[in-house]
Amino acid sequence: KNESLQLFFPRLHSFETCSLECYTDAAFANLPNGGSQGGLIIFLKDDSGKKCPIFWQSRRLKRVVNSTLAAETMALIEGAEAAVYMAGIIKQLTAVKDVKIRCLVDNKSLHESLLSSKQVENRRLRLDISVLDDMIWREEIKKSGMGPNFSPNS
Repeated sequence: KNESLQLFFPRLHSFETCSLECYTDAAFANLPNGGSQGGLIIFLKDDSGKKCPIFWQSRRLKRVVNSTLAAETMALIEGAEAAVYMAGIIKQLTAVKDVKIRCLVDNKSLHESLLSSKQVENRRLRLDISVLDDMIWREEIKKSGMGPNFSPNS
């Protein structure tokens, strides 16, 4: 390929007002042997809305899952854990005491599962969703939906 790719990293305001935004997505059973692909990108965002990508990855999910909801959940867990880790690094390198993390997903079923008290049938998926619920309850992350069917600010 002769095409060149350029990334633009904007100048952000001070770290004291910055937060992290983590976007995740997954493709169910699109790999050989029933594997699924998960991807994430984490942005550092300042109070004026400028964003700078600081981490991204796309790879095979750690285990074979049996639904799109399970694949999306695993991708979100990996993204949320990476964002919490990045927030820890920022806290160690700067004087910032709190870095807010907002996780965004495009899967309506996952969004609804996190809002609902009704449990999913699959036991392993139930455990994965409870990990995310716990991260939200401890205020490590804030979840947000995105996409045409539900509000990005919920």
